[in-house]
Amino acid sequence: MGLIIIGIVLLPLIIMFFSKFGRNKMADAFFALGDIRGKPINSLIQKVGKPNSISSAANGNMLYQWMKISGRRSAHYAILVDPDGNAIGYTHQHTT
Repeated sequence: MGLIIIGIVLLPLIIMFFSKFGRNKMADAFFALGDIRGKPINSLIQKVGKPNSISSAANGNMLYQWMKISGRRSAHYAILVDPDGNAIGYTHQHTT
């Protein structure tokens, strides 16, 4: 009986701890950017950090990708950028 009471008291505290401190900071940073269309990629990089990958895409565009895996959490964001260095938009957004 005593273990059940302890479990009832501790379970909400454990859930609160992991939901607060287990957040995906990368997802928060990308969410804070808002609408990225037309924004210079350099200003986006200043806010979210360096991408893990930059590759060429069709029509002279570039694809910038950020990926992170931490424990059970993961994130992958990909932004297509025009030849002038401005964001066209996301091609991929995934967080767990």
